[in-house]
Amino acid sequence: MLDPPGVDDAHGDTMDAGALRLPEGVNEVPLYWVHSYHVGIVPDASPEQRLPVGSATVWEEEGQWYFVPCFNLLTDLSQKVKGAVDAGDIAACSIGYRTVRATPNGKGPDGKGEDVHEARLLEVSLVDVGAKAGAVRIKMADEPKKPEEKKPEPPAVDMADLYTMVKAIHAKMFPPESEAKPPESEGKATEPPATKDDKPQTDVPQDESASENEAPPSTEDEDPVTKWLRSLAA
Repeated sequence: MLDPPGVDDAHGDTMDAGALRLPEGVNEVPLYWVHSYHVGIVPDASPEQRLPVGSATVWEEEGQWYFVPCFNLLTDLSQKVKGAVDAGDIAACSIGYRTVRATPNGKGPDGKGEDVHEARLLEVSLVDVGAKAGAVRIKMADEPKKPEEKKPEPPAVDMADLYTMVKAIHAKMFPPESEAKPPESEGKATEPPATKDDKPQTDVPQDESASENEAPPSTEDEDPVTKWLRSLAA
């Protein structure tokens, strides 16, 4: 609400530290739009515009003055000012006070600036451009929160389909030795497939130990795909 002590505002006024005061037991003052109650500042204001647009809860903290606006929404002006504040279009304020003690300093556009030593706060006004550079909004009380971005959920996986797909890829990349075919030489005729009566052409002994009544293999004998899927489910 105020500039630091000794800093001139647009009117050439300065205010000592601790100069601004409130009446005993008072922490609320009227809230206006650009001091519209003051005939000297806004001579053409309508009776409705001279009404407060709300109230301001004021307090001092560590030498700084703050206020929170509360709009009454009783007039069209109050509703419009609140809408502009909520939209972030209004961020400055000004104060109306009665000077108790001051010393002329000859500053300002008209040379009537004062060094204020004691003053009584009368009202707070929201303005488009304030006379005091430090009288600006520092926080938006009802600032809307950005919606949290929802991360897309991974699609549901059918374990049977996944097993079939991974097993097919594994078989394609690592075919069993019995199915591996050596590259055919060019110019050689392809031999006809062996029949049931043909004798085996290789010396590799066939495994005749497997039978239909054999117990299911243990996990140590599982193929790599089954082991990998089992580790995912563990």
